Amino acid sequence: MSGREGAAEARGRMGSLQALCRGLLAAWRSRDAVRESSWLWDGRRRVVGIAEASGGRALLFAELLAEGESYQLVRTAKEQLAGNVTMAEAAAMRAKREGWQALDFAVCLPDEVVRFYEMELPPHMEGDEWREAAHWELDARLMAEGLDADAYAMAYRRQGEVSVMLAAAEHQYLEGLQAGFASQGITLRGMAALAPDDGSGEALLAEHGLELLPAQRMFLPAIAAALAALSDEPVLSLRLWGEMIPRRHFRYRRLAALCCAVTFLILFAAAFFDTRAYFEAKRDCEREEQALALLQRDEKTMRMTAKLQQEIQQRDAKAARLVEGAMPWYSVMVHLGRPELQTEGVWLKSVALRQDKKIEIRGAALSYGALSSFLQSFEADRDFFPQGPILEESAEETGAEKPGIAFRISLGI
Repeated sequence: MSGREGAAEARGRMGSLQALCRGLLAAWRSRDAVRESSWLWDGRRRVVGIAEASGGRALLFAELLAEGESYQLVRTAKEQLAGNVTMAEAAAMRAKREGWQALDFAVCLPDEVVRFYEMELPPHMEGDEWREAAHWELDARLMAEGLDADAYAMAYRRQGEVSVMLAAAEHQYLEGLQAGFASQGITLRGMAALAPDDGSGEALLAEHGLELLPAQRMFLPAIAAALAALSDEPVLSLRLWGEMIPRRHFRYRRLAALCCAVTFLILFAAAFFDTRAYFEAKRDCEREEQALALLQRDEKTMRMTAKLQQEIQQRDAKAARLVEGAMPWYSVMVHLGRPELQTEGVWLKSVALRQDKKIEIRGAALSYGALSSFLQSFEADRDFFPQGPILEESAEETGAEKPGIAFRISLGI
């Protein structure tokens, strides 16, 4: 086995593995076919197919909307190619006018850059078997024409039980076309070749809900290119580059909006509770300040009261100290001047307070009888002089102008 044959066999096995993976992916997707769209999943796909019109001096555009397995032709357009304007430049200008900048695009390759072949297979061959057989057949035919099979992209589509359509296009041409569209900011999702029409093209489109008007039949290549990007098994065309657009995609904007809304609600709730806690704390603080103000006022009143009480106590103590050893002389003089104590023949010379807190009275009497009457007169004022007078000393005065008796008595009050 030559190195070329080994490489071809490896590519065939790799193609079989890819076909198996596509089958598993299709089975997994078919499980969710009943719920293509949801709040977070968008099952609608929009693709703009591009193809050259007959003669190559105009571009045909067909916008398709797919949801599940149903398709809808939204609108068609035609753009003239003037001068040296390339397909990518003309597509970019038309996309800007139509507002297609955010959509995906697919291109139908011109017939002159695609090689078509047909082959027949034994009946009842499985999918992996006929794809591998088709790959080797196409590889052999390219080599028979002296072409390098590694330089070509290959595609196969079964037509009926035993017939298979083969297509090949150079990688270099496809890469250049893709680079041209990328330079214009256009997302190219697929490149397909329209198989030679046997007259059943419109019937196949009708099976998918696409009924073309007579004026729309010229856009069949562009529609076939768009379908090549929307279907895993393209209708009417063979996909030579790209992959099928996923049947549904995540609604990132809705998820972002949901996250923003949830974040806003969380922040709003946090701000609400923080604000409520702040106002409660502020209200408690105001109550505490009022209580503190009342307490300070009461404390100030108590201090003033205590100070006044202390001043009163000091004044009372000072007054008590002042009157502690004082004698109520006014009362003594009043009582001594009462008529009951006025005795004829007795006169008083001095009244003094002694150390033993008794009143000492000195005076003179004309006779002892007058002195005795004076002493007895104190019996009439026992309330003020409860102990009565005590005669401590008496003597006759000699050598005086008026002879008499000098006496000294003491009183306790």
